[in-house]
Amino acid sequence: MHFEKYEVSRTAKRLAEKGLIAKAAHGSDRRLVQLALTREGQSLMAELLPLAKAYQAEIEHRLGSAFEGLDAGLDSLLGDDA
Repeated sequence: MHFEKYEVSRTAKRLAEKGLIAKAAHGSDRRLVQLALTREGQSLMAELLPLAKAYQAEIEHRLGSAFEGLDAGLDSLLGDDA
């Protein structure tokens, strides 16, 4: 996924406000913030991750061999050729 710095900051703020992540200052670099899932966030991830994996598997199944081309094409568009 590609996010701009402001998008990450805004999203982290919202997740923290909802109690899904905890934010803490980095020990040696005050410009950095450490993010960690709270118990509520971990619980939500435990529910959502299997659904996301099943959805991904369904997409890959439906596309068959075309999925690799789609994945490579998206990487190329997003500049992830490496």
